[in-house]
Amino acid sequence: MITKVRFTNFASIKDSGVIVLDKINVLIGKNASGKSNFINALTLTRDLSRGEDINDVFPDIILSKRNLFYRGQKKNIEIFLEFIGFDKKLYRFRYEIRLQEKKDEIDSLVIPSESLEAFSDGNWSFLYKRNGNDLTFAGQKEIPLKINNKKLLFSYFDDKTLHDAAKRLKSIFTIKNTDLVPDRGPYVNISELNLQKLNHLAVKLKKNNEADFRDVQEAVKKIIPYFESVRVSDLRKILNYDVNEIENIEEQYLVYWRQKFSDLAFDSKTLSSGDQRTIYILFAMFYLTKGSTISIEEIENGIHIGRVSSFLDQIRTSANNRDLQIIISTHSREILNHIFPKEVIFCKLFEEDGTTYQRLVDNKLYRIVEEDLGESSSARDYIDSGYF
Repeated sequence: MITKVRFTNFASIKDSGVIVLDKINVLIGKNASGKSNFINALTLTRDLSRGEDINDVFPDIILSKRNLFYRGQKKNIEIFLEFIGFDKKLYRFRYEIRLQEKKDEIDSLVIPSESLEAFSDGNWSFLYKRNGNDLTFAGQKEIPLKINNKKLLFSYFDDKTLHDAAKRLKSIFTIKNTDLVPDRGPYVNISELNLQKLNHLAVKLKKNNEADFRDVQEAVKKIIPYFESVRVSDLRKILNYDVNEIENIEEQYLVYWRQKFSDLAFDSKTLSSGDQRTIYILFAMFYLTKGSTISIEEIENGIHIGRVSSFLDQIRTSANNRDLQIIISTHSREILNHIFPKEVIFCKLFEEDGTTYQRLVDNKLYRIVEEDLGESSSARDYIDSGYF
């Protein structure tokens, strides 16, 4: 679980200050207030942890890499995360991003510094600390053959301790509005697996854990009344290949969906876009390693208003059963009807200070309003009170 974050000079964020995260976190605010930038900072860290070049993470579809920096300033972007690893240890990770502007050449992003600390026996100690090409590793000065300042060190430096810590950041799963890629058909080639596609995610989940694959279908049934099941079949077995030959045949699967009161099998494209997104979110939650973080942008998109309550209940149930951390953004008042005040993080954009983040329960007016509304009030009740 990610316990704390701080973002500086990133997009609309001048300095977020230290933000304490909980099991379930709901970012609310007006459009362009900074909800997406919060999620983008986590996604950036995830991608860099997986070994991506920072210039590939931000391709040239943006007009200028300078736009990544708060109001185009020349100060470095700083990202800080405190998190509990899968090994149950507490870590702190920091890194900076700098823009290298070159005359007559394309601007380039680099990572000038980074550090990773672990908490043990009541003290913090550095696992490594890099500033430029100078590297201090576990208290010892080391100079690797080559420092790649466009990638995070633990993504390419072969060390088990760093690898174990990095696994937690690599596991961050983000679902944005544009992330779900439509399936082209019911066939899935395992060598071309793309987890942004619903059929592909279904295949991966079934291969990973049959029990989770069955359980997620039961979870979907509670939200989408007409849903019956999804079938994932190995084409090699359907075509009756000899058992001794199967290992040499390309692994492909046939994925089809069934609805209640119908004997017909359907392609995923027959599902509405809203139902596809709902199913995809639930499948992702059952696919993730226990203890992972999942962030979902504008969770209300595509969700039928009559299913909001059962959908959010199922997300909470899955989060508790699978020990997942949830970070979602929304500006839907209907969603807020089913959100607890302690889960809310306000996002506001100010002319002087950029985007600010504050937990609702940390607002000085929260206790006063709570006395008037009562402990059972929803987040929407607090918003409608006019005090926030």
